[in-house]
Amino acid sequence: MNGVAVVCAANLMGRPEGIYEDRKKFFWLLENSGKQEGMVLQFATPLLCDDIEVVLQCVSRTGCALKHASKRLRATWAVVLEAVRQHGMALEFASQDLRADRRIVMEALKTSGEALVYASPKFRADPEVVLAAVETHPSVLRFASETLLADRTFMEQAVQLHGSALVSASRELRGDRELVLQAVRRDGRVLKNVAKELQGDREVAMEAVKQTGMALQFAAPKLCADREFVLCAVKHDGMALASASLDLRQDREVALAAVRQDGRAVEYALQQLHGDRAFALAAVKSYGRALCAVAPRFRSDYEIVLAAVKRDGMVLAVAALELRSDRKIVEEAVKENGLALQFACQKFREDEDIVAKAVSNNPLAKMFAVRNPAPFTLAWRTSSKKRLPGKPWMKPLHHPL
Repeated sequence: MNGVAVVCAANLMGRPEGIYEDRKKFFWLLENSGKQEGMVLQFATPLLCDDIEVVLQCVSRTGCALKHASKRLRATWAVVLEAVRQHGMALEFASQDLRADRRIVMEALKTSGEALVYASPKFRADPEVVLAAVETHPSVLRFASETLLADRTFMEQAVQLHGSALVSASRELRGDRELVLQAVRRDGRVLKNVAKELQGDREVAMEAVKQTGMALQFAAPKLCADREFVLCAVKHDGMALASASLDLRQDREVALAAVRQDGRAVEYALQQLHGDRAFALAAVKSYGRALCAVAPRFRSDYEIVLAAVKRDGMVLAVAALELRSDRKIVEEAVKENGLALQFACQKFREDEDIVAKAVSNNPLAKMFAVRNPAPFTLAWRTSSKKRLPGKPWMKPLHHPL
């Protein structure tokens, strides 16, 4: 509620002829009560809670306000329909008869698939109703009848909507190769829940890792040690390197393919590869902060540091001192992130062009600049006070560290 409405509610609540008894005043409160305005119905008198016009206004704004309507109106078709159109979970507060009304239930499922929980149990075996629920919330399949979950035709339709629907299928269907293939092509993570023999099926697992390389963690151990298979996985998702066998995590070609796709995979490559220059360069080109993970000597390598700051200017902090004094590297760093100015040497924090580029990227970068008496009037906010001859118009700014 906004401030005015709260004051009115606090002052008038309980008066014999207060705001919660007077229809006109109640409608005014309804219009001025913020995002959940319909919930003011909870403060209304039983007379207003049984007024169909008042309740319709409330549930059209907040469907779950149906909870506070009279028993008669919670059994009124038009009121409940309006409520579930606004929020499907309002079905919880409808009468038992209306929870068994197909039209009401279908409207509720359009906005919230989980409303299936509150529908009449007969709908849990109705393919059309359950599919409507799955379309907005695939996890509601756990409430479907066992008959539907063992029905291949139904599960095939559910998998077409969401690959993860296979998780709720019967054990027999989770071992159906064709159905599993359809599912992993839409959601590779489903590989976790399929039959063990299919986790070791090369074609099934390959389709899963093509959809998401992280599905490699659910593949059979023999596939995690298969060089060709893992190489395919890391090309789709470099972080899949985490699930590869130890031998493949030290394989240069596999690790290089992984960091090219996602530089964060550098943490899963074995230490011996961190000293490989080509590996380090590929990693920082994909993920600037990989500079912190590779061998320390690369922090003095001009090409590698330049590639790193282009991806993430803040890694200038770990670059060698001589490279933090290089104009090209500092320029690239502040263009990517103006706050990288704090890690540049003092001469660049006094440089008008460098500071201007940093401030252009992030106005807060000006706090890291060191004042040079003449040039920065355009880059910094001028003082609101009148300048006095012979006196500084702005205090010098210092490095906060």
